Amino acid sequence: MANLIFNQAFAFQAKTQELLIETDVNAAQRANIVRDGKPVAQILVNQDKISGVLVGYRPLVSRVVTQSIVPGTPVSRGTAINLVLAEATRIPLSVVDGIYAALQQETMASLYTRFLADDAELKNIVANAAIGAPTPAADVATVQRKAAAKGVQVTDTAGQDFAAFMTGLQAAYTFNG
Repeated sequence: MANLIFNQAFAFQAKTQELLIETDVNAAQRANIVRDGKPVAQILVNQDKISGVLVGYRPLVSRVVTQSIVPGTPVSRGTAINLVLAEATRIPLSVVDGIYAALQQETMASLYTRFLADDAELKNIVANAAIGAPTPAADVATVQRKAAAKGVQVTDTAGQDFAAFMTGLQAAYTFNG
């Protein structure tokens, strides 16, 4: 039985709420969700009816930007984990150290849209770099060429180099716009 308490603080908002999720990872059952110390009813929504209501709505997608326990750390039942959530469209790249200097004012979403959304080859290079694989020279050249085509010169100058540009791409990829 895993029992996690998430204290959610929404970035750029003064709203905090506690969310308890209790589930047995070895059994097929519904999560027991508690908000502000009280159970939250599991409401079944008629999918046919709601689909008509949601037409044209943009989904609100929040990402965890920080948490109080290192990701991947096993926790005991009842452990409180404080999360800060934000929309990728509102998170500037400047919150990540080592970002390409000229891109720091862009958001995670704008950089994702600009470079990765429609470029499977570049996404693949970024994903491979994220798992710690060294970036082959051919991939470095591809990244530099694609960056230049969109007005970004990747040079050997600190803050404008390949590592700084890749840090930005990896952040955008992680938050997935």
